Amino acid sequence: MRFRSLSDREIKSLLEECWHGVLALVDGDRPYCFPTAHVFCRGSLYFLFLRYGRKIRCIERNPNACYLVLNMSSHSWFSIVVEGVLTRVDSAAEVREVLEMFASRVFPRDPYFSELVEVPGITARLLEEHMSGRIPGVYRMSLSNISGIAYP
Repeated sequence: MRFRSLSDREIKSLLEECWHGVLALVDGDRPYCFPTAHVFCRGSLYFLFLRYGRKIRCIERNPNACYLVLNMSSHSWFSIVVEGVLTRVDSAAEVREVLEMFASRVFPRDPYFSELVEVPGITARLLEEHMSGRIPGVYRMSLSNISGIAYP
């Protein structure tokens, strides 16, 4: 098999194009991972969490994370692994920008968010819920280590 490393440009392009992956967190002395959606903006990955629970408790105790983006077809595939730190976004302007990207790129494709597609003013509503703390909201993942490979 001949694998090849993805260039930084290819990685950024694929992170913009793809919208889902698997986020791995640290839960005490155990790993915890789950499928989730993302948007890539400003050189960072962003995630939208609508409910409090295990993932938020993990992030609060240890914000280190790893994210896998994987795409396979019968004749080719690529994988990108990103390591970084998750932080809740506090800037209303940044949250609004990310929510607008989620609304246009992710909500129509992701069954988890599909019910939000038809909600009038959903971006403003989620922004208000994020800023008030009623939902965990938008988290940014810094990209401290990133690599990608592809076949062929």
